[in-house]
Amino acid sequence: MTVSSVGSAWNPILIPRPGGGWASYETSRIASGASIESSTDVAAGSATVTDAILFSDDFSSGDFSKTENGFSWDGATHCEVISGFSRHGNTGNCVRFDMDAGGAGGVAELRFLIGSTQPQVWRRFYIFFPLGTESPYRGPKALNSSNNNKFGRIYALPENNYPRYGESFYAGAAGGDFNIGPQAGIFPGTGTVSQVGSGYSQDFTDAMRGRWVKIEFMTKGSTSAGTPNGEHQCWIDNVEQWHVTGLNSYEASGRGFNGGYILGAVDTLWQHAGTYVYVDDFALSIAGRA
Repeated sequence: MTVSSVGSAWNPILIPRPGGGWASYETSRIASGASIESSTDVAAGSATVTDAILFSDDFSSGDFSKTENGFSWDGATHCEVISGFSRHGNTGNCVRFDMDAGGAGGVAELRFLIGSTQPQVWRRFYIFFPLGTESPYRGPKALNSSNNNKFGRIYALPENNYPRYGESFYAGAAGGDFNIGPQAGIFPGTGTVSQVGSGYSQDFTDAMRGRWVKIEFMTKGSTSAGTPNGEHQCWIDNVEQWHVTGLNSYEASGRGFNGGYILGAVDTLWQHAGTYVYVDDFALSIAGRA
């Protein structure tokens, strides 16, 4: 297993489409029944082309009722869709996570079912950590006081089977800054944990609070038994933060990823009571970055 932390924008390989436009080299992974969407996202001097977005949600429905290509939300714990605030300004909707609602052992998470089994998936969402000075007020400054705040998981259901990849918050500076890193690479069905303990992203400091930050993860399972070629990758604002390779996550039945969740943070590890975190514009793709 190797971990690389690049710190530079990722540039996909692009190939021309017969009818015009461009597609990524992952286009061959398009599943039957998937909607095809092509877009260009230019930031920090890099281009990103998206194909086969299986599901996207800007929460304009006002709830978690949207379904698409078999994907559906599968339970919201201490989070809700609110109106009057979104990535697009003080209008529209987003998801507000109450990071202190659960008490000891409580969690705040939004679970999903992919609706199909996929060997490789890309997740994207935008997250807003309050700085504490926003008007209208969005909650106290987001400060993490400890480790093991779950940032997300993706796995094969039932949940104890593998592959199961995850990301977590880790406390950084004493003032409550924090990193995002791959806490657990694999959770095999036997209960054994293969821990990934390096490759954390840049700190979430004041410069990353008070604005919408783009988060992306790519997870790829092993292609066959005993073949350690699984991967786990993270970008923040289009800049690669870490890339874990050499993961052995193959299961005998050959299942890939079919469920997961956003956040899952343990409430008691947030430094200030009444801490809220906001998420908007979620997308899950099976053929390249969304």
